[in-house]
Amino acid sequence: MRIRRIGLRNYRGVVERDVTLLPAGSETGVTVVEGANEVGKTSLADAIWHALDFQDSSKAKEIAALKPVDRDVGTEITLELECGPYAFTYLKRFNKDRETRLAITAPRAETLTGREAHERVRSMLDESIDVPLWEALRVRQGTALSQAEVSETRGLARALESEAGATAIGEREADLYERVATEFRAYFTQTGQDGKELKAARKAREQAEETLQEVEGQLAALEEDIERIDRLERELPTLRGRVVQCERTAEEQTAELTRVARLEQDVQACAHAVEAADATAEAARERHDARLRLLAEVEEAQADLAELRQQVDDDQRHLASAVDAHASAQMRLEEARVAAKAADEVAVLCQEDLDHLREANELADLHARQERVAASSEQILELQERCDANRVDQAVLERLRPLHLEVEKTAAALSAGSPRVRLDTDADVTLEIDGADVAVAAGERVEHTVASRWSAVLPGLGTVAVEAGQGAETLAREHSATRRALSEALAEAGVSDLSEAERAAEERRDAEAALAGARGVRDHALDGASSNEIDERIALLERRTADYETTRTSELRLPATAEDAATSLEEAKEAASLAARALAVAVGEEQAARERVQGLRDEGQDRLVRREVVTDTVTRLSERLARERQVTTDEDLLEAWEEAGYARTAAYDRLAEARKRLRDADPEAVRALADNAVASAEDARRRLREADDDLRDLRARVEVRGGEGLFDERARAQAALDAAEAHDRRLRRRAEAARTLKETFDAHRDASRRRYVGPLTEQIVKLGRLVNAGAVFDVELDEDLRIHKRVLDGVPLDFDALSAGAQEQLSLIGRVACATLVADNGGAPLIIDDSLGYSDADRLEAMGAVLRIAGQHCQIIVLTCYPDRYRHVGGATTVSLT
Repeated sequence: MRIRRIGLRNYRGVVERDVTLLPAGSETGVTVVEGANEVGKTSLADAIWHALDFQDSSKAKEIAALKPVDRDVGTEITLELECGPYAFTYLKRFNKDRETRLAITAPRAETLTGREAHERVRSMLDESIDVPLWEALRVRQGTALSQAEVSETRGLARALESEAGATAIGEREADLYERVATEFRAYFTQTGQDGKELKAARKAREQAEETLQEVEGQLAALEEDIERIDRLERELPTLRGRVVQCERTAEEQTAELTRVARLEQDVQACAHAVEAADATAEAARERHDARLRLLAEVEEAQADLAELRQQVDDDQRHLASAVDAHASAQMRLEEARVAAKAADEVAVLCQEDLDHLREANELADLHARQERVAASSEQILELQERCDANRVDQAVLERLRPLHLEVEKTAAALSAGSPRVRLDTDADVTLEIDGADVAVAAGERVEHTVASRWSAVLPGLGTVAVEAGQGAETLAREHSATRRALSEALAEAGVSDLSEAERAAEERRDAEAALAGARGVRDHALDGASSNEIDERIALLERRTADYETTRTSELRLPATAEDAATSLEEAKEAASLAARALAVAVGEEQAARERVQGLRDEGQDRLVRREVVTDTVTRLSERLARERQVTTDEDLLEAWEEAGYARTAAYDRLAEARKRLRDADPEAVRALADNAVASAEDARRRLREADDDLRDLRARVEVRGGEGLFDERARAQAALDAAEAHDRRLRRRAEAARTLKETFDAHRDASRRRYVGPLTEQIVKLGRLVNAGAVFDVELDEDLRIHKRVLDGVPLDFDALSAGAQEQLSLIGRVACATLVADNGGAPLIIDDSLGYSDADRLEAMGAVLRIAGQHCQIIVLTCYPDRYRHVGGATTVSLT
C-alpha cells in the first residue's frame, strides 16, 4: 500500500493542511515530514487510522476530541491511497456535516458514499495488506524503545515461510488449531492451570473425602470416650484420698500463720512507740530552737533601728540640694521651647514654598504633554482611516495565495492532461474555428488546447473536430472552479490580482506600524492618565499656584526656583533639628532633676515609715521574750530536749528486738507454705469435681452416639467418595488428551516458526551490520519474533540490558526488516513518529543508510521536529510544515 497524499481540515489544532507524502511516479522512498512541536505532524499519522477505522457517525470520545474547541465545524480527512490493484481517493468528515465519499480510479472508476464506502475501503485493505502487521510496525510518539508485536501477523508469516521455502499456514490449518485450542480452554486456563470444570470435579472429590473423614472422626471420638470413662472410674478413689490429705495439711499451716501474725502485731506496737518518742523529741528541739531565733531577732531589729535613724538625717540634706537644681533646669527648658517653635515655623514656610514651585513646574510639564497628546491623536485618526480603507491584511493575503497557487496548478494540469491541436497552412486562408472566422496567413501555425470540444471548417475540404476525454473535462471544470473562487476572493478584497493584493498588504502593514508608533507617542504622553484627567489637573494646579502667591504673608523672600526652595528647606530643617535636639536635652535635664527631687522625697518618706515599723518591732519582740522567760527559762528548755532524746533511744532498742523475733520466725516462708497448702486443697477438690462432671458427660454422650448409626453413615460417605473419584478421573483423562493434542500442535507450529525465523534474523543482521560497522554483529530472536539478544564481537547481551540508544536502533531495524520482507506481498508504509532521539552522530549516519535501503523496497514516512537526525537519509523527500 502507498499513501500519496493526506489532507486535513479542522483537525484538532490544524485549520487546513495538505501534504504530498509520495511524489508522482514514485512507488517507494523515504519522506521526512519536519516541523516544530504542535504543528500537526503526529496528527497526520493519527488521521490515517481515524479515517480508516471509524465511521463518520462514530460517537467515540477519541473522534469527538478531534473537533476544534473554538469553532463549530466538521473534522475532515482526505486520503489518496494505492493498495494492490486499487487506486482511490477517500474523504471522511466527522462530528458535523458528516460525510464519507470514495472515488476509485483503478482498476475501474467507481464512486461510493456513506457506510458502503467505509466497508468497501476496509474490504480493499483486508484484501491487499496485512492490516494488523501495518499497525504493529508503526512507531508512535514516545514508543521508540519498544519492539513491534508481529508474531501473530499472517502476512509476515507467509513472507517468512516463502523466504524459508516452508509451507505456509493456511486457513484450514489455522481453523483446526483454533478448535484444538478451544477444546484445551474448556479444561484449562490460558496459563495451563485447571479450569472451572476440573476445579469443580476436584472440589466434589475433596468434599466427599472431608465427609468420610468427618464420619470416621466421630467413630474414633466414640471409642475414645469409652476408654476415658474406664480411666476416670479407676482415678476417682485416688482423687478423694488426695482431697482429705491436702485439707489436713492446710489446717496445720494456717495455725503456724496465726503465730506469725501475733509477732507482726508486736513489731507494729513497738514502731508506734518509736514514732511517739520521735515526735516528743522533735517538739522539745523545736521549742529550744524557737527561743534561740527570738533572741537573734531582737538583736537584729535593734541594729536596723540605729542604721535607719542615721539615714533619715542624710536624706534631708540631699533633698534641699536637688530642689535648687530643678529650678535652674526649668528656666533652661522654657528658653529651648521658644527657640524650637520659631525654627519649626520657618521650616513649614520653606516646605510650602517648595511645594508651590514644584506644582508650577508640573503645570508647565502638563501643558507640554497636552500639546503632544493633541498632535498624536490627529495622526492616529489619519492612519486609522488609511487602515480601514485597505481591506487586505495578512490573513486575506494568506487566503489568496493558496487559491492563486491552485489556479496555476489546475491550469498546468489542464495543459498537461488535455489534447493539443496544431494546424500548419501553406497559403492564406480563412477558417471557421468554433463558429468564429479566423484569418491565417501562409506559413502561420494555429495551436489550441482542447478542454472539451474543438472544431475547424477547412474550406473546400470539410470539418475537423477534436473532443477531449472525460479526464480533460474534469480538469477544465476544476480549473474553472478555482479561477472563480480566486476571482470572488479578489473582488471581496477589493484588488484585481495577487500582486496588487501583496502591495496593498504591504501598505497596510506600513500604516499599522505607523499607527502603533503614534499610539505609543500618545500613550507615553498620557503616562497612564486620560486627556480629561490631565485637563482637570492643569485647572487645579493653576488655581492653587495663583492662590498661594496671593495668600503668602511671610516677610521672608519667596525663592526663585524649586532648587533654591529645596536648599532653603534643608537649611531650615537643619536649624529646626538643632533646636529640637536642644529642646530634647533641656527636657531631659528638667525631667531628671524633677525625678531626683521626687525620688529623694519618696526615699526619705520610706525610711521614716521603716524607722517607725522597726521601732515597733523592737518593742514587740522585747516584750514577747520577757513573757516567754516568765513561763519557761532558757535552761529548762535545754534540759527537756536532752531527756526526750534518751527516751527515743530506748524505744528504738525495743523495736529492734521485736523485729529480730519476727525474722527468726520466717513469716514469708510460713505464708508461702500456708498459701500453697490452701491452693493444693482447692486444686484437689476442683480435680475431683471435674472428674465427676467428665464421667457424667461422657456416659451421656456415649449413650446418645451409640444410637446415631455412625457405621451406616460411614458406608454412604465411602460410596459418594468412590463416585466423585471416578468422575474426576474420567474428566482428567479427557483434559490430558486435550493438553497432549495442543502441545503437539504447538510443537509443530514452533518448529515451523523456527524454520522461517531465519530469513527475519538474516534481514535484521544485514541491516544491523551497517550500524555496527567493523564489529561482528548477530542477533537471537525469541518465539515471538522479537530480538532477545544482541551478539557483538561474540559477547551476547539481553535486549533489556542494552542502552536506550541501542534498544531504539534495534527496534527500528526490526520494523524495517519486517517492512522490507512483506513489501512485495501485503506491504504497507512504515510510519515513524519521533525516533532516533537516543542515537549518537555516527549511529544517525548509519541509520540513515538503513532507511535509504528500506526506502528502495517500501514507502517510509518519518515525522520529526529534529530534521537533522535524518539528514543522512540519501534521496529522501523533505516536507516542511509551518
